[in-house]
Amino acid sequence: MNHKELLRHCVAILDSFDPVIHGVEGHVSKYLRDEQTLDESEKTFITEVFSGCVRHSKIMKVVVTGFYVQSGKNSLRSDINLYTVLCYLALFRLDELTMSHYRKFIQSQDTNKMHRFLAYFLNEKNLKTWIKDEWCQIYESSYVQTDILSPLLNWLPELNEVIQHLANKISNRVKPKKQTRATTEVKPFNITKPRPRSVPMPEPIPPSNHINRSLRAHMENYPQTTSTGP
Repeated sequence: MNHKELLRHCVAILDSFDPVIHGVEGHVSKYLRDEQTLDESEKTFITEVFSGCVRHSKIMKVVVTGFYVQSGKNSLRSDINLYTVLCYLALFRLDELTMSHYRKFIQSQDTNKMHRFLAYFLNEKNLKTWIKDEWCQIYESSYVQTDILSPLLNWLPELNEVIQHLANKISNRVKPKKQTRATTEVKPFNITKPRPRSVPMPEPIPPSNHINRSLRAHMENYPQTTSTGP
């Protein structure tokens, strides 16, 4: 299965999930039962991504909600789970995926849409200021710094290259690749090996109703640092 279809399934299983009426395991089982063309490695990947998105939903919600408030006011609300999955993969699965696979997921989507979201999400100042502050309202600051933020910052130079490539493509500065014949056998796509980076879950800070209210306040305290497309 190609990256576009695999990403579509990861988004679709989230789109059809209602935590009020669905259990995680039951929903996964039903979705996979209805999608009989999936092989075992694809089922494993979809299951892990879905479970991870549910488990870390508050972390991704900070980024995605902030995006819609600041930079994505004209973006489709139907793409919320697309951005959620891409955010999850960058934060928790990039060591396993490698940049090559993550780039292919990005390239399978609309260029303008991906550039707008990634330029916002991966803005270093955003990450180190209000996004980190909001994450620290969910989990202990040591966990946020060591297990979430630092690994992402290590990947930031390569992620910025992806963003720049998208910007160049929007500006028609990317030369088309020459068609070449494959001289070697292409290996089957198996994205479930090696296993994902194990991230220990700390005890969450007791929940409160402040998060959505303080999100806008945090962003108002910082100058807008998003990049605008060419």
